[in-house]
Amino acid sequence: MVVGIIAVVVWVGFQFFRMSGEVDNFVRSGPDQVAEFVVDRPVDWTVFVEPDKASLTGVRFRIWDVDAAREVRMKPYGGSFSYGFPSHNGRAVATVSLEPGTYSLQVEGSGLNLALGPSPAGRTVWMLLGGLLIGVPMVIGGAVLAAMSALSESRRRNRMAAMPPVSTWSSGEWPNRGR
Repeated sequence: MVVGIIAVVVWVGFQFFRMSGEVDNFVRSGPDQVAEFVVDRPVDWTVFVEPDKASLTGVRFRIWDVDAAREVRMKPYGGSFSYGFPSHNGRAVATVSLEPGTYSLQVEGSGLNLALGPSPAGRTVWMLLGGLLIGVPMVIGGAVLAAMSALSESRRRNRMAAMPPVSTWSSGEWPNRGR
């Protein structure tokens, strides 16, 4: 059981570390900086506002296709997802599909930055599902093994125990153990 618990902690910690690295590698842009980036294969990415509590009131943002000289259409994020790490925290606000090319992420307004990249939601699901797939069989297997070992030890001790003294309260006989 202990090995199962340790395995789950290691798995979740490793996945959390990888997710933190992925979030650190997002494309980031703010009012004072325009982030230009290159996409080398088709991707479906998520736009996040950082910090996660920041308001979008009075803020305009867009993704500009530099090669085609046009704005890329974004869709509202269909749900609720946020992340929080020591280096970054944000919440999902939009999704975008990008083809290979050069793009820029532009923000007008103040008090926040935008981050763009693959959503860590999938990694979160994989972190939890993997932890369950690793931990449940190991913890259950350990519990079964511990119960079987305890039962075996109890039976061994009962076979080795001295018979109780004769009592008027007993109604049966102890089996002869070859003594």
